[in-house]
Amino acid sequence: MFNCMESNFPNSSQPGDASTQLETIAEDRRRLAQRAVGSPWWFIPVSTLLGVVIVASPITASVLAVTMIAALGTISLTGLENVLRRQTGLTIARPVGPRSLAISIALGAVFLGLFVASVALVNFGLSELILVTSAGAAILLPLGLWLLHRTVGREIERGH
Repeated sequence: MFNCMESNFPNSSQPGDASTQLETIAEDRRRLAQRAVGSPWWFIPVSTLLGVVIVASPITASVLAVTMIAALGTISLTGLENVLRRQTGLTIARPVGPRSLAISIALGAVFLGLFVASVALVNFGLSELILVTSAGAAILLPLGLWLLHRTVGREIERGH
């Protein structure tokens, strides 16, 4: 009677069934983790390019232009994430575990910090230094996205 309540699988009382099912689950996690890490080759470069454009947008010195560029860039990044989700069945917009959550927060803070620094540089009359914040975005964003993808894959494989 208890066997029927605990499992819907016939013959679930066989000794090897549980280990076989656990191996199947582990294999499914490995395949899912490979999909998480195996995003299309263009995803990180295009995301980085959009991020750099947003970080550099204060160079226009126009509030309207910065707002439009930031809005269009954010919409584009969201669309890019949707394309990734459709192609892989996964999203990096929702962290899987504590490490991917920490990386997502850090990446967002770095991105926001670079944008705010660009705005401050324009306000202080140092627009030519936006090249530094843009270079920082061009270096840090792809590294952060790569690390996020790898971490999501590891967390999926470990079952977080």
